[in-house]
Amino acid sequence: MKNSLAKRLLLALLLLSAMPTAFCERGKLEPFHMQIVGKYFEDFKDYQNLEMVNKKFEDIISYYRQNYIPLTDENFKFFENLETYVAIPGENQARNKLSEKINHLVFLENSFDFGRFNKVMEENEIIPSAVKMIKPEDKFSMSWSWEMKIVALPENHGCKIIFSRENKDKTETITFYLDVFVMSRHPKNEFNLSEAMAVYNNLTNSISNYFGGVSLPEVNKNRITKVTIPEKVEFIGANAFSGLENLEEIEIPNSVIFIKENAFMNCKNLRKVEIPNSVKFIGNSAFEGCQKLENIFVPDSVKNLGLRIFANCEKLKKVRLSNNIKEISEEAFYRCSNLRNIEIPNSVQKIQSSAFRNCVNLREISLPSNVEFIGSKAFGDCFILRGITIPPAMKIIESGAFENCFLLSNITLPASIEKIGEYSFYRCTNLNEINFSGVQAPNSVMKIDKYAFCSCANLESFVLKNITVSLSEGVFCNCIGLMNFFVEDIVSEIPNLTFFNCRYLENVQIPSSVSVIGDHAFALCASIEEIKIPDSVKILSPYSFSQCIRLNKIDIPRSVESIGEKAFYRCNSLESVFLPSSVKNIGAFAFSRCKNLKGIILPFFIEKISIGFAKECPKLERISIPRTVKEIDAEAFCGCGNLKNIYIPESVETIEPCAFSGCGKIEAILIPTSVRSIGLCAFSNCQNLKRVIIPPDVKKIEINAFRGCNNIQFIDYDDTLYYDLDSFFKAFKIKNRSLYCAIL
Repeated sequence: MKNSLAKRLLLALLLLSAMPTAFCERGKLEPFHMQIVGKYFEDFKDYQNLEMVNKKFEDIISYYRQNYIPLTDENFKFFENLETYVAIPGENQARNKLSEKINHLVFLENSFDFGRFNKVMEENEIIPSAVKMIKPEDKFSMSWSWEMKIVALPENHGCKIIFSRENKDKTETITFYLDVFVMSRHPKNEFNLSEAMAVYNNLTNSISNYFGGVSLPEVNKNRITKVTIPEKVEFIGANAFSGLENLEEIEIPNSVIFIKENAFMNCKNLRKVEIPNSVKFIGNSAFEGCQKLENIFVPDSVKNLGLRIFANCEKLKKVRLSNNIKEISEEAFYRCSNLRNIEIPNSVQKIQSSAFRNCVNLREISLPSNVEFIGSKAFGDCFILRGITIPPAMKIIESGAFENCFLLSNITLPASIEKIGEYSFYRCTNLNEINFSGVQAPNSVMKIDKYAFCSCANLESFVLKNITVSLSEGVFCNCIGLMNFFVEDIVSEIPNLTFFNCRYLENVQIPSSVSVIGDHAFALCASIEEIKIPDSVKILSPYSFSQCIRLNKIDIPRSVESIGEKAFYRCNSLESVFLPSSVKNIGAFAFSRCKNLKGIILPFFIEKISIGFAKECPKLERISIPRTVKEIDAEAFCGCGNLKNIYIPESVETIEPCAFSGCGKIEAILIPTSVRSIGLCAFSNCQNLKRVIIPPDVKKIEINAFRGCNNIQFIDYDDTLYYDLDSFFKAFKIKNRSLYCAIL
């Protein structure tokens, strides 16, 4: 300052005291007064000091948070000595005049809370009551035993204010930063933005979003091609250089410790960056979207990598990572489409979710021995990844980890593995071999989750020994090339869809530990000819062996209690079935459309023959209905055109609609006295049916019950059911009127 600060402040107070009270509100001074006083000041620090020493200026700085001094042609005359211009969004009126005289361009940091600053100072009564010269490194006592210290920062561009006091054997501190940014002015009265020196936070030694909130023409931003960060800068703050699309090169000094989130995000033309050995941390998305960055060297000083750190770096080809990082973060190299190889340090223990997802040119990767975790979709959509070494420490492979790795040919999984997540190797269409190595630790279980190997079309065999396994739904579904499956007696269930559509599966050994064969477990396994169900199985779930068209032999053990809906639907090669007495429930259409099925022996204690039980089994010749059956459900034997003899036991009470419809070779039917009703079309189109005996106990015969049975020659019936012969013939839909004599 040209004069002493005390002298100028005293003069300011005298000037202000002489102003009309109309300018004041409740003893406080208006911002315009600060502008008038400002003609005695050289830079912003003078404004700061004035507010600190005079309560009447309280919150004036807060008023200028977005624009400390809104300069216009009218008030510009009051700032003849101003050499630092505070750039404010939307304020350009006096810029032309200022460009002729200012030495520095100052940008405001929007994050600074001036209101909070003033409030804390007031609450703690630490605003001096008298005018006092404040110099850097000055210390003086305040009320409440507070001590204030002004600390100068490099090149005299600012300061930080520290308040401290001793309280209960500990020191309390409050620190405030006035965040301003300074960029040197070009000698030719214009700012040379193409070779701009990095603007940095003078109060915290950090680079921090120096274009944020500043009304600067976009054309000027786009002209920046090179940035040199000054020495002593320790932090490159959040969004510091984000969006500088034409930035090609940046020099980071060896003083930088932290590169914070989004620091160089979407610097689309950044080709070269050297990270110095001083850097310890690189934040989230720090280099995301740097589309022309080809090589990156992360020094060993770095211990932590942020999320998406190099995501969408489309030209990135070669990466060397720090030897001190323990994990590769989520989406770290997501969509680095030109990344072909990467050396993962031995220090890495975890590869997080989507770390290398969509690295479509990644061909091979070797995981170090310490890696024990691969996150979800970590290598998902790496279409040409051919080989990967799974280390012996591996414990968890999360969902979709290698999904859509079409060229991955073989993998070796260690015995230490505890979990293979859902869809882990989904659609690895070239995978032909899975090897399990080593001896598993005692009492441990390897869980293979849903659809883990689903649609691995070239997988030929799966063999597990000495490993306890928990299988989940659809693990091998659509593995059309799978031919052999063998696991030892350590599996409790063959879950739903486990081998669905494994068309060439021939050899299956179901472990004796299995109690449940799930829905569609072997459905569409067109090559299975014979399968042995162990004595441990209790449940054959719906569709469990549906459309196994070559299955010709099945042994159902006495342990089975339930056979689900369509369990053996369209097993066209199956010729005979023996259902043990343990079976209590048989689902609908369980054996329907088995084109070569000739005989079925039903369980003795069954009470109901379900809907469509053996529907459209054209070669079925014989069926033994147990004496415990009470109901023959709809379509149970519909379309069994070769069924000749059928014995309906005395236990049957109901014959439901279409139960025997289309059984063309049946010649005689004896309805037992236990039957109370015969359903709609129950015996329709039994063209060879000649003799029918209907006991008087039948109370109801539905319409069309015998429709199309035109060769009936004799019917014994209770004439109380019908009032005349015409009604009888209408009910039975019989055209052969030669029955008159037989009936009479």
